[in-house]
Amino acid sequence: MIIYKLQGKEWTVWKKSDQALYGSRDGGMMGDPFGDIEIKNGILLISQNGGSSWKWGHTDKYRFQNGAFYLIGYAGTYGKPCEYWTEEDFNLSTGKLVVKKEYETCKSG
Repeated sequence: MIIYKLQGKEWTVWKKSDQALYGSRDGGMMGDPFGDIEIKNGILLISQNGGSSWKWGHTDKYRFQNGAFYLIGYAGTYGKPCEYWTEEDFNLSTGKLVVKKEYETCKSG
């Protein structure tokens, strides 16, 4: 990932990361795992997802401080239809981890 900054009339590389995004083939059967990048309430959110019958998705949360981006949280979901779904929300600033697991049954035929 490369973030550019406008300096005068030219865009220059401001920040780079080789670890913030998965590779374009890392989403399994679903292909490229890239989902979305947004800034919400001053927090940089990077979402990615993938899988096949078992699916996963997560959002890394970064805060810009002291001239760098710091990972401050993670929210993720993974599971399989007709099996179970697990949701995790980890706030690295507070150390609080919330995990929810929901079982799902589907009728066959």
